[in-house]
Amino acid sequence: DGQSADPCVEVDFLEANEHVWGTNIHAGAVQGGWKSGTALGYGGDRHGMAGYGVDANAVDTSAPIDVNWAFPTDKDGNLQGMFVGFYQHGSYTPRATFTVGAGQDLHEVTAALRRGMTPGFSYWSTGASGVPWFDQHNCDYHEQRQPAYFSNWQLLGGAADMEAVVV
Repeated sequence: DGQSADPCVEVDFLEANEHVWGTNIHAGAVQGGWKSGTALGYGGDRHGMAGYGVDANAVDTSAPIDVNWAFPTDKDGNLQGMFVGFYQHGSYTPRATFTVGAGQDLHEVTAALRRGMTPGFSYWSTGASGVPWFDQHNCDYHEQRQPAYFSNWQLLGGAADMEAVVV
């Protein structure tokens, strides 16, 4: 995770709030290395579109969002990146997409997945000082909000085209 002296591979498919979305891969061989990792997403200082957020034109976070994650592999089963697609309002056409890690050296991530590592998401507090990409620029409030609900989790296909769907 890059935070300790003996880091391990970390795959976070979801670090988000209503203003910011981040998907991250932390490994020694990726751009950004163990600590920063390679990441894509929306809002904050993430590279990407400004159309993610409350009442945004691409991904409106005030409405339910269907999110598909895929883990494309090459013919030998080596990870080639992590695809994220956002869908809303019953449409089969994605409102936004990106692929994290495409074209990067993901051999450490592939090896960790083969050993049984599970990609995941985490809940964490940034404390009073905040984390610039996540909450300092867009989220200048620290009041309690309504809970987020995750439902309709599914595993589709096999190892080569694994997806999880969140509504």
